[in-house]
Parts: sequence; C-alpha cells; structure tokens
Amino acid sequence: MLGFGPKEGDKPVDPMDNTPQPMPHTAPAPQDSGRGAWWLAALLALHLAAGLWWLAEDRHELRADEAHHLRVAGEYYRVIVSPPEGGRLAALAGMRSPYPPLPHVAGALCALVFGYSPDRITVSALLLFLGMIVGVYLLARCGWPSWDAFRAAFFFSCMPLAFGMSRVFSPDIFLAAACLWAVYALVRSDGFLRPGWSFLFALLTGLAFLSKPTAPTYLLPPAAGAALWGLGRVMSGTALPGLPPATLRRFLARLALVALLSGVLSSAWYLANRADLVTWWGTQRGTEEGLLHGSAGSFFGAFAAPPQPPRLPLEDPDLAPAGPVPDRTGAESAWRALFDRDWPVYLVLAVNGALFLPTALLAAAGALALLFHRNRNRAVLLSLLWAAGAWLALTCLFTIQNPRLLLPVLPAAALFAAMAFHLVPGCRLRRAVMIVFGAAVLFQFANLTVFGLGPLEIPVCGDRPEVRRYGDRGLVLFKPHLATGMYNAHPPRRGVSALESAFARMAARERTRDTQRRAEHAAVAVVAEDGPARLGVAFHARHHDPGVNPLRPVYLDDLSASPVPLAPAEPLQVSGPDALSAPEGGGPEYVLLWPGMEGDYAGRLEYWAMTLYAAGYDSLDHQWVPENGLLPGGWLHTLGRRIPVTPATARTLFDVDALLRAPEGAALSGEARAALEARHVELVRQYQGTGLIGRGVRLLGVHVLPLFPGWSMMHLVLLPEETPDGARAVMALGVPRQEDLEKLPPAQRGQGWCNWGFFPTSPATEWRQNRTVILSRPIMAEPLTYRLRLALQDPQTGEPDVEPLETDWIDFSALAEPR
Repeated sequence: MLGFGPKEGDKPVDPMDNTPQPMPHTAPAPQDSGRGAWWLAALLALHLAAGLWWLAEDRHELRADEAHHLRVAGEYYRVIVSPPEGGRLAALAGMRSPYPPLPHVAGALCALVFGYSPDRITVSALLLFLGMIVGVYLLARCGWPSWDAFRAAFFFSCMPLAFGMSRVFSPDIFLAAACLWAVYALVRSDGFLRPGWSFLFALLTGLAFLSKPTAPTYLLPPAAGAALWGLGRVMSGTALPGLPPATLRRFLARLALVALLSGVLSSAWYLANRADLVTWWGTQRGTEEGLLHGSAGSFFGAFAAPPQPPRLPLEDPDLAPAGPVPDRTGAESAWRALFDRDWPVYLVLAVNGALFLPTALLAAAGALALLFHRNRNRAVLLSLLWAAGAWLALTCLFTIQNPRLLLPVLPAAALFAAMAFHLVPGCRLRRAVMIVFGAAVLFQFANLTVFGLGPLEIPVCGDRPEVRRYGDRGLVLFKPHLATGMYNAHPPRRGVSALESAFARMAARERTRDTQRRAEHAAVAVVAEDGPARLGVAFHARHHDPGVNPLRPVYLDDLSASPVPLAPAEPLQVSGPDALSAPEGGGPEYVLLWPGMEGDYAGRLEYWAMTLYAAGYDSLDHQWVPENGLLPGGWLHTLGRRIPVTPATARTLFDVDALLRAPEGAALSGEARAALEARHVELVRQYQGTGLIGRGVRLLGVHVLPLFPGWSMMHLVLLPEETPDGARAVMALGVPRQEDLEKLPPAQRGQGWCNWGFFPTSPATEWRQNRTVILSRPIMAEPLTYRLRLALQDPQTGEPDVEPLETDWIDFSALAEPR
C-alpha cells in the first residue's frame, strides 16, 4: 500500500524537538583512514634529509641578492650575541637593507641555534619549506580526506621552484610561508566571522609584510573575497554553528581591526625605511612601466617628501640594477595599457620556471574539476582567487617577469594538481595515473637535487622572449638548472668556489701581517667596468675568518685571539684602477678585478693588473666564476699589496732588481747595497742575449713565470747599448700555432694573435747605457705553444724601430708549475 504517513514501527517525531536529525536516505560518510598523515611524515623526512645533504655538498658562489641577505642576517646575529652594554638597540636601528627585516632576523636566530655559517642560516629557509608542506596538507584537509590532502602536499613538495628556493637564503620563501598560513587562517575564519582565526590572519599578514613589500599582491585578493562572502552571510542573517549571528556593525569593526593589526606590525619599519622602499619599488619595473606603477609610486612618494627621509636610499653593489630604470614606452593611459599587457607571460614562466610540464598539466586539468560541486569548497575557491588575483597583479603591477614571484601561489597550484585526480574514474585507474605522474615529479626532484640530466623540452613557445631569457627553447619536461633571476636551483656544485678561494688567499696573507698592522681593517675593493659586479664582496669581506675556521666572523669572538677581519672598501666598487688611490696614497689592501666578458676582456684585465702591479700590488689568485642563471660568469683576479722584499727574501733577478729600485733599497747600508748590486750582476750573466729589439737596445732574455692556470708574468731583460732618443712602447705579440687559434678568446681569435704590448713604467729616455733594464707585464694566456714577436716601437706612429725579433716556440703548458 502506498502512503505518506508514518510506517509501522517508526518512532513518533516530536515537533518541538530541536535535536538535529540525519538527512534521510544518505549513507554515513566513510571514516578517514588517516594514512595521509603517515605519508606526510615520510615526505617531510625525505625533504629534510635531501635539503641538509644538498646544503652540505653544495659550494655555489654566494653572490648578488643572496650575499646581501646573508650579510644582513650575519649583522643581526652579531648584534644578538653582543653584550647588552654594547648598545644593541642603536645597532638594530642602524641596520640597512631595502628589504624588511623578518628574514634576516629569522636567519640570525637560526644561526644562534645551529651555529654561524651561510649554510646554517639557510636552514631557516629549509625549515620554512617543510612548514609549507604541512600548511598545504592542512589547507587541503579543510575540504578533503587525508589521502587527497597528502597528494596536494606531495605535488607541492616536488615543484622545482618550491624545493629550489628552500636551498638559498631569500625573502621569497619567508613571504610564501607567511602567505600560505595566512590563507589557511583566512579559510578557517569563515569569511572573518570567527574572531580568533581572523586576528591570526592579521598577524600572519603583518609577518608577510615584514618579509617582502610584494605581500599585498598575494593576500589582498583572497582577503577581499573572504570579506565579501562574510558580508553576505551577515546581511542574510545566517549564523555559523556555535556562534551567535553577527551584526553588520560588529563585522565591519572586526574588518577594520584586522586591517589595522595587519599594518601596525610593519608600519614602523616601512616608515623608517621609506626612502629604501621607494627606491626598491622603482627597480621592479623591468622594461616599462606597470599598469599601476604610477599610482602606487605616487602613493609611496607621499611618505618620502616632504619631510625628507631620515637617510638616503641604501646603495649596495649586490642589489643595484644593471642599468637605469627606462622611461615608460607603453600606452599613454592605464586603461589602454591594460590591453598592452603580455598576459601569457606568467603562464609560460609557471611551466618552465616553477612547475615543469607534468605538474602544470595536472594543475590545468584540476581547473576542470571545479565542475564538480564537491570540489567547490572554501579552500579551493579562495585558492582560485589567490592564484588569479596574483596573476592579475603581477601582470599589471610589475614588469620584471620573474618566475620567483610565483612562489607564494604554488600551494594553490598544488591543490589544483591534486584535484585533477577527481576527474579519473575508478580506484585502479586513479592509482595508475598517480603512479605515472608521481614518478615524473619525483624524477624532476631527484634530477635537480642529484643527477642534473637534460634538458628535455617540447618545442612550443620557444621563440617567446621570456622563454629565451631563462635559457629555455620550449616547454620544459625536466632540466638540470632552474634559473630564477639571482637565485638558481641545480645539483650541488662541489669544490671550492672562486670567491672563497680569493678570500682564502687574502686570509692567508692576513695571518702573516705583523702585529703593528693588525689594528687596521684590511679593505677590499672591486674594479668592474660594466654595471654592478654582484660578487658579494661586502658579505665575504665581513664574514670570512682569517683564522682556521672558514666563514666564521672573528668579531664574534675575542678580537685579540685572531687578526682583525677584512672590511669592504669605501667606495666598494670603482670603474677603473685609477680610482682606487686614497688621499694619502694608500688605497685598499686587496683589489678584485672583474672585467666582464664583453669585447677584449682579456686585454682589459691585463691592463688593470699591469696598472696595479706598477702601483705596488701582486697577484694572489686567478679563478673562473661560472655563470649561474642571470648572473654572468667571468674571470676574477685577486691582488694584494706587495710585501716589501728584503735582501734575505730576494731570490730571483727580478726580486733583486725591484729591491734596488725601491726606497727600501736606497735605505740599505753601503755594504749591503754593494753586495746586492754584485748579486744583481751575477744573476744578469745568466742571460746571453738574442738580438736587437730596438735601435741600440738588446734583448738579453725573456722569462715567463706562470702564477696561476691561465695567468703568467712576463719579464723582458734588456741591455741598452745607447739611450733611446724618445718615448718607446713595447710591441709583444704571442702568435699561437694555427691549429690552436680556436682556443683563444674571441677578440684575440679574430686577429690571430695575443697582443701583450705595453708602455714601460720607466720611460725609455731614462734608461742608462749598459745598465740592465727589466720590464714586467702580466699576461692572460691559455696554456698553448706561442712564438713571441718583440720590438720597441714609436708610441705615436706604431712603427717598430727594427724588424720584430721572433723567439723560438715556447710551450706555456710545459713551464714551471703555478704556485
């Protein structure tokens, strides 16, 4: 019998009973097994072990932005461990960086716990990455079972940009972690209707502001969406379970309080450093003005003038832009500029610089899963708003187009990648697809951590400038090196870095300085012609220990126990060696030469070294600095002030000759100087002479002394039979064998020889008849076989005095081993 009344055996329902009743005809929800949490623990252990192993093995050059942040973190560490009576507050107020202080303070605290070194400071980034894996899991658990949440955490942890940035010290990982946990608190706040979670969101937003000024780019869109959703709930009178209905006045007051708390944490730093903030904002423009840059710049400019900022913007060679910020070349109006944006740029950068193609395809497929109602929970919808809002802001507001700016929204991409599996029917098929994609992302993780294979690319979008800029030729399946501007992910680079080698040479020399000179700081300067060097010299100079323990700042211990550390010169970088002379003629103790790789860089480096050699410097090191992403490679040459030679240490003809010409030689007693001159005559007799290289000037011998691989000192021993009647230059050409031409630098390869000509430091008109003259010149020469062509020539016309004298073939690779 059909009917709508109660069936026999049913319990009568009391209409006044307010007890919640289960929905009719619904099966009970399956109980979560919780296995995702165990897999999460194993995933955290894997990434902790891999990260610590990588930090222990890697020796990449600490340059540019990373060196700046490590230096500032070390300065905070020095203040923290200094005695209270040392004026900690004043020292903290004097800290300078155009970046907010939270990453630097966190790095200093990490060094306080684990001990000081760059790698131990970077452990703070690794710990934040592990916390982000947990955060992605908890964010996904807001709407999914534990296994689906683990899947999201797993894909996030294997995203190249995510684990790559956990191995360098950068504010980006701090910003990304603060944004992730802020969005999690935002989801739990139910549209700012739960006060506790709302105020936690405000606290985390303030920490994001203290990490990097770009924080509003990522947090304003989801916060605005949550506020509108909460406002709708308030206007409809809908109350959350366990909470009384919120009034409109109380809700708006809570929003205002959240906004106030978000800004109050960072307002003091931003106001005190507003000049640095305006300068930093101006360097984010890239090649043209962003859509909102003018308005934002005017807003921040209002804080900068008047009154004038308390201090000028910080100038740091590691952070300076490569060139002046260009004028606007785009549309005349903001609305017109809206249509001139290159909207697909960040989609391409997401594939090649953040996710790689397998994970990117999963994330794109996950967007289709939004068609299912069960996937449209608050966590997913806010993540969609999070990613879309950041893409809009990054495209319109900034024009530097760096994949690193995508790091804070990778958790949203991880949720969509995990949601793609909701489209796969059947448990077995879903498990098979998970195995395939899981193996792919694990391989890309292992490849950038250990193997360094590839690249493997699909030739799509290969002609786009943003693809070419980062060294790609299409959409990347996997590759051995991830370039993200000044930070890069790659397998460990073993061996001593060129910069560490240079500063180790300086430290070794500092240990030999006498006690009277240890009261001074040994200044280090850089000569770089084209743009900022970005060598991290200020970091290495302040934190390299002249003692036995590398990279431990000696000023943290008793200064009497070891020599005073090195210090960056003022100014730190100059465009040529002539700008190094101090008013008293002293100059820095050490000089690093960084000629770049444009044009005849070898000739430029030789000229700089020769100029400094004449000014009293000797070469200490000559190393190749490899290219790393957008950081160019080049030759780094280190010089230090010459240690005075004494009669006891003068062993070679060139030492004896230099001592006789030096003021120390003139101060010798008559007997000592006579003995030195007799020794000089005896050493000259070893050279028998080969022929004339100028009118009345005989070449007694050529001596090439290798100092370092690819760097030698050439000495010419001359005997003027008559004094030249005018100024003379030395023509010295190194001609390699024909089959070795391809091994020369490009500028020398084109002319077919190495030009080692120079002007003598002692004018030819001062050469005395029948008195030996020694001319010295550093040369940058590949270890090949050369024939030298030597002659004196008129510096005005370039005409040689006599037919150039050719030597026999000299095998530079068979010369004495470099010291």
